[in-house]
Amino acid sequence: MDFLGQNKSREQIIRQLYWDEELSQELVAQRLGCSPSMIYQLMKKFSIPTRTHSMATRVAIKHKRINFEEIRLKGYNTMRKEVNKGLRQWNRPGRHKAKITALEDRMGKPFKDILNSLYWDKQMSCQQITHALWDMLGPMSW
Repeated sequence: MDFLGQNKSREQIIRQLYWDEELSQELVAQRLGCSPSMIYQLMKKFSIPTRTHSMATRVAIKHKRINFEEIRLKGYNTMRKEVNKGLRQWNRPGRHKAKITALEDRMGKPFKDILNSLYWDKQMSCQQITHALWDMLGPMSW
């Protein structure tokens, strides 16, 4: 494995490329001339934390390695399912639909736009969105 002839440890180089330069594990591997699985194993060995899926997506969008609109369209359905799943855990399935309609009326925009705003603009996780919506929707025991 060629570490570019630098006087840094493997750990420092991988940490710098992955976190400071925001390269993916695959791009780190290409840069260092090894496989992505080797980078993963070294990161695990050196206890270098990996990015969450949502962090990796945001980094890739920031560096234009993926198309924002494609991800936004693909990710919306998954995010909506996760948020709805979280909302259902607090109450019986389907009980939150009327409240969501009321929220759409109050916010003046569709639920899809509310979710997208929380996820992309405020960079909230699905769990954070679920809790925020729970606070906005209020108790559902009616």
